Order: sequence, then structure tokens, then C-alpha cells
Amino acid sequence: MNCDVNIWESIGTGICLPNRKPPPDRCWIDCRPVMIRTGLLAPAPSLSVDSLGLPWAAAVAALAGVLFAIPYLYASAYLLSWIAFVPWLLVSQQRSRPEHYALGLAFGMGCYVTGTYWVVDFLMLFKQYSGLQAVLWGLVFWLYSAHLPACLLVLFGWLRQRSGISDLILFPLLAVVVYAHFPMLFSAQLGESQSRFLLALQGLDRFGVSGLDAVIALVNVLLLRGFVMGKAWLRTPSNWLALAIVLAWFGYGAVSLQHWQQSLSGWPRLAVGLVQPNEPPSIKPVPVYPGYSRTYPPEMEMTKRLAAAGAELVIWPESAYKGYFDQAEVAAAFQSEVKKLGIPIMLQDIQKSASEGAMFNSVTLIDASGQQQQTYNKMKRVAFGEYVPWVSDVPLLRDWVQSFFGRFLNEIKAGAERIDFQHGDITLVPLICYETMFPVFVADSMRAGNGGRIIVAVSSNGWFGATRQPFQHIGAAVLRAVENRVSMVHAVNNGPSTAVTPDGRILLQTDFRQAGGYRVDVPYAPANPPAGNSWHPAGFLYFAYGMGCICLLSALWRRPCVRGGA
Repeated sequence: MNCDVNIWESIGTGICLPNRKPPPDRCWIDCRPVMIRTGLLAPAPSLSVDSLGLPWAAAVAALAGVLFAIPYLYASAYLLSWIAFVPWLLVSQQRSRPEHYALGLAFGMGCYVTGTYWVVDFLMLFKQYSGLQAVLWGLVFWLYSAHLPACLLVLFGWLRQRSGISDLILFPLLAVVVYAHFPMLFSAQLGESQSRFLLALQGLDRFGVSGLDAVIALVNVLLLRGFVMGKAWLRTPSNWLALAIVLAWFGYGAVSLQHWQQSLSGWPRLAVGLVQPNEPPSIKPVPVYPGYSRTYPPEMEMTKRLAAAGAELVIWPESAYKGYFDQAEVAAAFQSEVKKLGIPIMLQDIQKSASEGAMFNSVTLIDASGQQQQTYNKMKRVAFGEYVPWVSDVPLLRDWVQSFFGRFLNEIKAGAERIDFQHGDITLVPLICYETMFPVFVADSMRAGNGGRIIVAVSSNGWFGATRQPFQHIGAAVLRAVENRVSMVHAVNNGPSTAVTPDGRILLQTDFRQAGGYRVDVPYAPANPPAGNSWHPAGFLYFAYGMGCICLLSALWRRPCVRGGA
């Protein structure tokens, strides 16, 4: 390289411009391997982290990870998500790639040990492990999960160095792609911590949860730049452009929230009964309770009371095996009781298929006349609980995995197609357990048909004990209602069960670990709802893929910009 060539960067643009000498208030360097921070340079930073040793930087990163995890556990702390990346990115400045990897792991361990501490309870309940054994296996899970932010930070640092593209573009873009596609046993995207932040949720109907992920990441970068650049932040056009995007997101949220609150007041409502039996988790059939039988379980008694309270539809949650699909006397008894009550019920059970030699996790609807409609078989299964990833077709590996997971592992076959249920002029879209965590899958399920639609999800989170995991699950599920602008009913065996309106407002949240029956009046769209209520959430993901390809090509084509840190 010719060392007579000067290289400089305009503050905030992140673009290297060769053969030009910068104005006096700009940073410039010659082509010696000097490391600079793109877009984060201030004339006189009030604080320098250059001398902060790696152990202390890792401690700061871990604490930032803890802050980031708290809103997933306690939804009311949602604002922490908008600042938690700042200290992590700050201590990552002017670091090598191995240091980025270490700081990413530190952030990830702080985040996942805090946010998924319930893995220990999960292992102790289903595997009967001692506390020490459960913690050791939990460490394996947490260390693997911590590689998500580690990959994010390493990729961010590499692309910034190679491409010269602004961190205002790179970090939100990478956050979207990595959080959407990093293979996780229990996935969680940034926006899933925002279930109580109604103003931030409204843009989901246009850009999905990935759009909210991008805005959260963008705000963190803007705050970081303001912290480091000081008054120079105000003189940087790219900062103002990014701020305009954030303000547009929340401006749309304010207008949209008002619109939906007014619209929902005129929608018809369906009286839905939710059954919450609070059955203890068990891999064996639950014993019959005194005074009840297989043909008349406690759920049927709760259904009878809900019918008397005016419920027009009753939802049973995902729970222990009942024998509805396999025992003719159970099915006949259920259908007879439903016919007497005159209201339909939706229930879940395990179905054994003799023709296919497989089991399905299934939901069906028994209509008011006692006739069973079609059956929906769960399509998105839980890894290591309902199937073994990658090894199900390898007998030796499968036998070893089965010996480890024991009776908890029931090989459930994935369903082949979407099935909806019709209740009058309302289409009920069934989801089973963690299917609520897949925004594109849920949106695909909503595409067909016209008229009123309600998402009906059934779950059982009993294997997580008294932890906060069930609250994380229902919080993430709230986003599916806003993305598709439909109401959602979520019946959970151990609670809390919820009912959510299309604007994300929670109509009902039941008590946790408390048996009972609940009635809630759920709004649904008129027969001919206005077109364009929502866009498909995959659209923004495709945009992110395209931008990612441009960034990658830029990184591979351009000569490296000499800089350091993320």
C-alpha cells in the first residue's frame, strides 16, 4: 500500500474516502495500521475505555447482559432493552476479534443465566436431576446460547472493519438476522421483551417483530454515539436520519394505537371460556381425581360452569393425556356432554396413528351438536421434547438420545398442513404451545379466508415449575396478535392464561398456578374487515437479507478500513 495516501472518515458516515485531506474538525490518519472507531469519534471524549482491561470489560458486558434479560422476566421493565446494549458496545471499542468473542460470551452468559435460569427447574422436574447436575447441564445450555451475542459482536466488528458501512446500519441489520436465525432451543427475539410497551408494538403490523428488533438496536447505537461523541452528535446528519426513523416508528405507533382503540369499540365480541386445570407435570397418565372419571374429567365440570356463565366457546389447554383420540368411550362421552351443553369446546390430546405408526400432538373442535370437526396436528415441535433434531433417522444416535431423555422424550410427528376451525362466521386458528414463537409461521396460518379470525393457542408450561418462564411465553405470544391484527386467546394449563386484542392490550391474565374457569369477551373483526390490516412479517426479513448481502459483498470487495472495535 502507498503510505503517502491519506485516509479519513466523516464522523458518523462510516465511509472511507481515499485521496482526500479532511477538514480541521475531522479525524484523519495515514495508511499505517492505526485503529480508529468509525462514526464514534468525538473531538474530546469525556470518558475513555481504551485502558479498561479485558476482565473488567467482561464484567461490564455480563452486567449489561443481566440488564438485557430482565424485561423478558418482568415485562414492565421493557425500557431496559433500549439501553442494555450501550455499555456492552462501549467496552467493545478498539478490541480484537478474540476479545469481541470473549465479550460476546460474557454478555451472553449474563443474559441467558438470568433470562433462562428456569432451565435448572426444567431439568430437575423432568429428569429428576439433583440441583448440581441440573446446574451443570444448564451451564452447557447457557454457554451454547451465549454464542448468539458472541457471533453478533464478532460479525459486527469484522463487517465494520471491512466494509466501511456505518454502525447505524450494520448493528441493527445484524441484530435482526442473528436473533432471527441463530439455532436456539428456546428462541427469543429482542422485541419479545416489549409486550407491555403498546406504543412500540404497533409497527409490528408492518414490519413484524424483526422490525422492532431493528429499532431497539438502532436506539442503542444512537445512545452510544451520543455518549461517546458528545456535542459532535448534533453535527452528524446520519444521527438525525436515524433519529427520524425512530420517531417515525413511534409516531406511527401513536396514530395506529388510537385508530385501533376506536375501531375495536365497534367490533362484535365472542364470549370465550378458558379452562385452567393446573395439572402437575407428568410423563405418565394423570390419576383420576376423586369424583371424576376418564369420561368426565374436571375440565368438563369447569366447562359446564362456564356454559352457565354465558360462554359461547370453551377452550381446554394443552395438558396430560386424556385418551380422547384413542378411546372410543372417552370420545363418545365428551361429545355427548358437549351436545347437552350446546356450546363447542376445543381440546388438545395426543393422537396415535395406527396407519402411520406415529403420534401427533393434536387439537380438535367438538361443535355444539356434538360432532367433531377436523383435527389439527402440531407442525412446529419442541426439540428434545417432541423430536430429536438431526438424529431421529439415525438409530444408534436416536437410541443414545432416548436413553438420556428417557420417557420424557416422545417422538411426535409433525403435522402436514394447516387446519382451521369454523365457529359461526368466525375462523379459529389453532396453535399449540411454542408455535406462538414463530411469527412467519403464524402469519402464514392467517393468510387464507375472510371475515373474523381469532388465534387460539393452547399450552402447558408446568415443566418449568414456579419460575417466570410462563410469563415469558405469554409475553412473546402477545406480539402475534399485533402482527396479524387479530385477537388472541391463550389457554395455559398452569397459567397465566391470556386474552389479547389486536392492538396488544391484555383483556385477561389469569392467576399463575391456580385452577379455575374464566370467561372473557373477545372482539373479532366484522365479516368484511378492511384490507391491508397487516403486512407479512417476512417482508422485513427479506429486506434484511438483501441488505446483509450488500454489506457482505462490500466487505469482500473493498479494501479494509483501518479501525478497531465494535
